[in-house]
Amino acid sequence: MNEDKSVLVICGPTGAGKSEAGLILAERIGGEIISADAFQFYRGLDLGTAKPTVLERKKVPHHLIDCLSPEEKSDAHRYAEKVRLLVPEIIGRKKIPILVGGSGLYLRAVLDGFFEVPDQAAVLEARKELFGVGPEELLSRLNRVDPEAAARIHPNDTYRLGRALEVYLATGKPISALRRQNTRFAYPFRLFGVHRKREELYRRINQRVEDIFAAGFPAEVKALRERHNFALPAFEAIGYRETAAYLSGEISLPEAKSIIKQKTRNYAKRQLTWFRKEKRILWLDFNRR
Repeated sequence: MNEDKSVLVICGPTGAGKSEAGLILAERIGGEIISADAFQFYRGLDLGTAKPTVLERKKVPHHLIDCLSPEEKSDAHRYAEKVRLLVPEIIGRKKIPILVGGSGLYLRAVLDGFFEVPDQAAVLEARKELFGVGPEELLSRLNRVDPEAAARIHPNDTYRLGRALEVYLATGKPISALRRQNTRFAYPFRLFGVHRKREELYRRINQRVEDIFAAGFPAEVKALRERHNFALPAFEAIGYRETAAYLSGEISLPEAKSIIKQKTRNYAKRQLTWFRKEKRILWLDFNRR
């Protein structure tokens, strides 16, 4: 039962053990899992995204996995809309929704709300206007139209500075004001983070790379490459383009594995930086005793 209609969230860096924790928890308390991994949405990207197995999905219902083709686009706004439809359905079945994943931006869109995406044609026009503008000028312009947003963005973060200005130019409204108008999540939620010491996390990441290659990852990449353009955003998932380079003879197998391990460790580090800023997370110690 879920009398208070709470939503549980299990987050943390890649390789920490979020999926295993979510599965065990869901089995024990009668939960259904909603993936918060931006690349598990894509059909065919299985081993490289550590997607739950068919058996695991039979044990516990999973949502927002294999819901897009690699040609389709995903973003945090659309994801949040889907989650907000799923949560009441799951609660209506007397089950507990459990969001599991490491895509911080997607989780934030669900829990803290979002505003309507501006018209894309207007955004593209604004992007053209800002093309080539340096960070100092971007910050200066943003300070004039939205000092609140400017104060929250690092002076060298050209992406976020540019994005805030794009929104203003496309809508005529400051991004800070639009965020205040967003729709808050309608359900109470509890945030849990899976914590491991860095050396243990990196050991798990390195081992997982070895495991997916042993399980046939090159064959998965080969099949995908025959059907899809690897320039698509879906294949920004770590491991796919690197393994494609190995299959093309551009790099050796040891080189491919080494690059994937390093990129995954770097990604985990960035995720940790993101999640450590989130003060609502209760961190759970998953280190080996």
